[in-house]
Amino acid sequence: AEYKALLAGLKSTLTMKASELMVFSDSKLVVNQVYEEYEAKDGRIAKYQAVVGTKIKKFSVIRMEQINREKNNAADELAGLASMQRTFPDPLMIEFLP
Repeated sequence: AEYKALLAGLKSTLTMKASELMVFSDSKLVVNQVYEEYEAKDGRIAKYQAVVGTKIKKFSVIRMEQINREKNNAADELAGLASMQRTFPDPLMIEFLP
């Protein structure tokens, strides 16, 4: 679910023509796999890792930060949404941080 939510966020952000992005995730595993510090051993996860890698190269600046699960309620909701359906609400509300 974490990779699905990450991909949904990346696709939405690219659609909005953003060039810089800050990603917060409560999954240390996903953050480290995206930065290629950890290897994805599962074939399905490796495919997600590859697709995410392709998407993040489209940003001029991207940073991922692992945060505590308690601070990541919004991401948990998006991960749940991403795992349950293929389409997202229109409009999809995204918070821009200064």
